[in-house]
Amino acid sequence: MVACDREHHVIDAVLSHVNTDEIHEHLCGHIQAGSTLCTDGHLSHDNLGKRLGINTKTLVAKNGQHVKDGVYHIQTVNAYRSDLKRWLNGFFNRVATKYLSRYLAWKRYLKTHIFSEEGFLDQISIHWVKQHLI
Repeated sequence: MVACDREHHVIDAVLSHVNTDEIHEHLCGHIQAGSTLCTDGHLSHDNLGKRLGINTKTLVAKNGQHVKDGVYHIQTVNAYRSDLKRWLNGFFNRVATKYLSRYLAWKRYLKTHIFSEEGFLDQISIHWVKQHLI
């Protein structure tokens, strides 16, 4: 499950079962009151807005719904998902499902933190040195 907003805040999780209870568990406390959650037509999203106390807009792409009321869409999350798949398939040679949450966390960190390539390499080397000095 991936949820993100236009400011690149990301919530992601590996779900055991795609259902309203599990999605609610991961989103609860992360979406501000008064927000609008845009979802696809999956049945697990039906009562999600009521349970979270927020507005929802459902868009069904196969019915040609890509934008609702001129501003509501799911293209931000679709772009994130596409970028995630491209990153996983291009950078790694397959990933183990049991470690998927770690890959999601790594991608979330890369997406939500602004850093230079040098700064990132510095962080990796500092971490590596600390581990090997112990």
